[in-house]
Amino acid sequence: MSNENSLVQVLLDKIPGFGAYREATRLRDDDLEARKFVAMRLAECKGNLDRLAAQAVKGLLLDEVVEIENVRADVDRGRSRIENAIAGYRSVWESRGASVELIQDALQIDHALVSIVDRMDAAARESIGNPKAFDATTSRELARELHAQIDRREQLLDADS
Repeated sequence: MSNENSLVQVLLDKIPGFGAYREATRLRDDDLEARKFVAMRLAECKGNLDRLAAQAVKGLLLDEVVEIENVRADVDRGRSRIENAIAGYRSVWESRGASVELIQDALQIDHALVSIVDRMDAAARESIGNPKAFDATTSRELARELHAQIDRREQLLDADS
């Protein structure tokens, strides 16, 4: 069976343009998976912020509750934007025949998003058990960076149309 797959692969590679099509398809699928992963990580981060806020409420740390809630709302908005993009980008890629370079640029942004979310989640997790230790200033900056990267991704796609 492996020889049949290899033969089919060789034949497909001989079709002009098919290799680029296959590469673009693979990259689109990678992009979809990266965005699903970002959305999942944002949901996890939101969960950690929810736990942290509950601890702040229990400790009557009202200033911290407000700060945590502001960051949590930004995280949730980012998750919503990414999840809505998951459904919408496939048609953009397919209808425009997006170039491999464009998809690679979008994937770079996806990787930047993962890094931002990881840092946001680490800040939340490190403060669980001690809501007063939550670094709201850094977390708000990361939330702004998150939304700036999402905006950059949207602009990248708009520029290609």
